[in-house]
Parts: sequence; structure tokens; C-alpha cells
Amino acid sequence: MNKFLTQTKGLLRIIRFCFRISLSPLIKESRKYFAMNIITSLFSATLPFLFIYLSSSVIGILAGEGDDGAWRSFVYLCVAVLAVGLLAKALENFKRYCDGMYREILGNHIRILMMEKSASLDVAFFDSPVFYNEMRDATDNAPLIAQTTFQTFDFIRNTAQLLMAVFLMSRFSITFTLLLALSIVPHVIFQRKQLDGLYSFQRGVLGDERKLYYLSEMLFSKEYVKDARLFNLFPFIKAKYDAAWKLIFLNKKKLSFRYTVLLAVSNFLPEMVLVAFMVRMGYGVFGGDYLLSEYSYYYGIAGQVMSCMYMSVYNYAQLMDGRTRIDYYLKFMSWNNKVVDKSEINIDSGASETEPGVGILTDELIASSEVTVEFRDVSFSYGEDLPLVLRNVSFLIRTSQKTAIVGVNGSGKSTIVKLLMRLYDPTAGMILLNGVDIRKYKQEYVHKYFSTMFQDYPSYAFSVRESVSLSDYRKAGDVCKVGKALTKSDANTIVSRFPNGIDTYLTRQYEEDGVELSGGEWQKISAARTFFREAPIMILDEPSAALDAESEDRLFRQLEDEYTDKCIVLISHRLSNVVNANQILVLDDGRLMEQGTHVELMGSSNKYAELFNLQAKKYSQGATCLSDK
Repeated sequence: MNKFLTQTKGLLRIIRFCFRISLSPLIKESRKYFAMNIITSLFSATLPFLFIYLSSSVIGILAGEGDDGAWRSFVYLCVAVLAVGLLAKALENFKRYCDGMYREILGNHIRILMMEKSASLDVAFFDSPVFYNEMRDATDNAPLIAQTTFQTFDFIRNTAQLLMAVFLMSRFSITFTLLLALSIVPHVIFQRKQLDGLYSFQRGVLGDERKLYYLSEMLFSKEYVKDARLFNLFPFIKAKYDAAWKLIFLNKKKLSFRYTVLLAVSNFLPEMVLVAFMVRMGYGVFGGDYLLSEYSYYYGIAGQVMSCMYMSVYNYAQLMDGRTRIDYYLKFMSWNNKVVDKSEINIDSGASETEPGVGILTDELIASSEVTVEFRDVSFSYGEDLPLVLRNVSFLIRTSQKTAIVGVNGSGKSTIVKLLMRLYDPTAGMILLNGVDIRKYKQEYVHKYFSTMFQDYPSYAFSVRESVSLSDYRKAGDVCKVGKALTKSDANTIVSRFPNGIDTYLTRQYEEDGVELSGGEWQKISAARTFFREAPIMILDEPSAALDAESEDRLFRQLEDEYTDKCIVLISHRLSNVVNANQILVLDDGRLMEQGTHVELMGSSNKYAELFNLQAKKYSQGATCLSDK
């Protein structure tokens, strides 16, 4: 009983959710189709009974049950049957139209809500395979919200139709009505167990389905197309795909077959009760207790009881299934961030509740020339069960300085960049912005301080103008500013060759007339996007990794000429690019091993000097080899 009450409460909760989202003020257009769908559904529920009544009356007249005006009554009834049939078809088509429009509107609204949620989540979520499982599950189930809403409409209609049919059937025999109702109970139980079993199975194989999706996408992705052709990867990918798919399929086949047999057996009971009813009514007709028209009428009503019961059970099962799926969608939508705004600093009034007058991030201050960022004993791990990436790191950055961060792969350089912009919070220690813990500021104001080019920069398939101005897209109309950013990154020579200049689209993923770029050209566009933002602190993570020597030289000359009074944080494996930095931070295994200028670090003969001399030796050896040739 408790389980039934719990399921009923869950069902009512999902019905309320479907109605609430359908009537949301955010999607006003859906209200009209929602109302029309409800009205059409309820009105359509009465038509089958009217059709049964008219049909049984026609049979009665043909059986000689009418008076002298039987022919005229027959014609009128035939016209009425035609009218009801046409009305039913008209309502069916109108409902299909409303359903289609409603599905499009609601589906689009749900997609936007999920996009908005994904855009607001911590970057840390995207490091977790659990997140991708849940996101994939929520994405797959989101369209079922519209379907569940339709099932809600159908459930209401079929329930109303069932109550009407039961009332009319009970006028003939309460016993047969109860028998019909009880005969379908096993079917209800097995169908529910089937849906629970299948969905539990689906949840259990989310990781395997994620692998299938990844493997199939490899052969549709531009990222892998060259390797797939060059190394003939299809047999390898197909073998892995088949192995994963067969494991899922065989288990699902076994589960589905068992419940299919049980459902088929459970269907016998209602059919046996209906046949018993036919025999009982037929015996009454032969004995003169019932008219043929009454037989036709009650047989039609009995059929309605059965069909409405099946449909109500089906709708109920679908709603319960929808409840489970929507619960996981709601779970995804309710995920909370760990990097949150504490709102201890009032931006608008320029006052801090905890530290009045200290470190207030107004636009005027952001544009000022002096900003400090301090790491104080910062340690960080990407997960509770993962090792520390940074260990007790401390340093100070001023906007009047150029800072370089160097170290071997995996030493924690890029992690420092992510912490600087508060994409993550430290595991231990604190980061201070203008002397105040960075966690006390609103994230949007912290981000205004930085213009960043990540090592794994994205390639946007938009126009050059849009791709460059995305870092401050409200100023996309400033053509002069776009041009300056392109010039600073040396990308202006590329764009000058394009047919539509800065309005030329990049790649053909978004627009068919786009142009393709090389790796180095993409990096120049990314650098231009960083320059376009014009924030007080510019962070460049391996900005020349894909550039040729000439382009790299021009880029760093441009940085020295244009940003003499600006703060630059540079991460580079090529140590020749950092020799002019005001301070160089040397990381090794997550620890800050050295700190100083190039001259100071070379004089200490430690890690930095070792790395620099190693690179210089390779260049000199290369030059010697070339001269020998």
C-alpha cells in the first residue's frame, strides 16, 4: 500500500511538472496549443460512445426494431454516423497539428534550458565521466518531457473515457464490469516490471553507451578523419563497437524476451472475460431477453472498457517511465556548483560587508593600471581521490610586470591559469585579488580581469569577425577594433585573402561557403580573440605552439611593442621566449622550485638553467649539423 501511495504521489508530481512547464510564462506560445490539446482530448473522449449508440441504433432498425418511419430514421442515423466520423477525423488531425506545434515549442524550450544549465556549471564537472553519463542520460530523456506531457493528456482522456464506459457497462452487469477490471491487473503488473527492468538496465549501461557514441562519432568527426583514412581505422573501431554493442544487446534481448512472454500470457484473461460476456449476451438475444441493438450497444461498450483500460494502463506505465526519466533530467538540472559567489562584496555600492572599501571590482578599477594577484600556499587536486597537481605554491603577480611560467609537461602550469580565473577553487590555501580572497568576488567581475588564450583553444566555425570578437562579443560591430586584434596576432595577412574579409566564415560546418585554415592560422585567430578583449591581465598558454619561426618572432615582437605597460602571463615550453620576463616561475611536479629573472635563474644553475641549456644545446647541435652538410 505504501509503495502504491508513493508511486501515486510520484505520478501526480510529474503531472504537475508537465502542466507547470507547459503553462510556463517563458513559453507563452505553448499555452495556446496546450489548452487546445486538453479541450480536443476531452471532447474526443465522448465521440466513441456516440458512435456506438448510433451504430447500435442502425443495427436495431435493420433488425426490424423500428417503427413505420424506419427508413427515414435509418437515413438520418447514417448521416449522423458520417458526421460523427468526420468530426472525429477533423479532431484527430487538429490534435495532431497541436501536438506537433507544442512538441516543437516545448522541445526547443527544454533544449535551451539544458544549454543554459550546461553553460552555468563548473568546469570541474567536465572532468568527470559520471557527468558525461548523467548529461547524456538527461539529453536523451529531455525530449520525453514533451512525450510525457502528451501521455498526461492521453491519460486524462482515457481515464475519463474509461469512467464513462464503466458507468454504462455497469448498467448491464456489475459482475462483468469487475471481472474485466480485475482481468487486466496481471498485465499492469508485468508491464510496470518490464519498464522498471528496462530502465534500470539502461542506467546500468550508460558507460557502455557512451563508448558506443564515442566510437561512432570518430568516423563522423573531422578531428579523426585523416587518421581513420591513413591507418585504415574502420576495422579496429568496428571491432570495438561490435564487442560493446553485442554485450548490451544480448542482455537487453534476454530481459525483453522474458517480459514479452509474460505480457502475452497476461493478455489471455481479458479476452476470455470478453468472450464470456459475448456468450452471455448472445444467449440473452436468443432467449428474447435482449434486442440485437442492445447486444451491439453493450458489446461496443465492453470493447470500450477493455480498450480504455489497456490505454489507461499503457499511459500510466508510460507516465511512470516518464517520471523516472524526468527525475534524472531534474537531477541534472539541480546540480550545484562548488565554485559559487558568496556575495560578500557589494559591487554596485562599492562597499564590502566584511572588508569595507577593500578590493572592490568596479569597471573603473578593472581599467586601472595596478592590479595584484597573489597565490598564497595554494594546493589543488582535480578530485578528492586524485593526487595533488599543485603543492603549496606561492607567488605575486602585478600588472606592471610580465610573468612567465615554465616547467615540464604535467608540472601544473595550465592548472595555475584555471585557478587564476577561478574556473576552480583551490583545495587548500587562497588566491588574493587586490588583497582580497578571490572567492569573495562575483565570478563575472573576476573574469573581466583576464583575457586568456588556452593551450587547447577552440576553433569556432563562425565568421572571422565573430570568432575574434567572441571574447567581448558586445563590441563585434567595432570593425576597427577587430582589425587591430588581427594585426597584433599577424592574422590580418590571412584574412586579407578571404573573399568576404572579416565576414568570411571559417570551415564549412556552419556555412557552406566557409574557408579552411591550417593549425598555425587557427592559432593566430585565437590570439586575435585574446587581444580583442583588452583586459588588464593577458594570459597566453603556449601561444606559438603551432606557429612557424617567423610568425612566432613577429608575435613576440608585437607583444613587446604593444604591451610594455600591461601584465602578461606567458606559459611556454620554448624558454627563449621568456628571457625578457620580469619574473619567471619554474614549476616541477606541482611545486614552485625557482623564481626570478632569466639572469638570476641562469646564475643559480638549477632546474631552469638545466632546461634552458638543454634547449640551447639542441639548437646549436642542429645548426652544426646543417653547417656540416
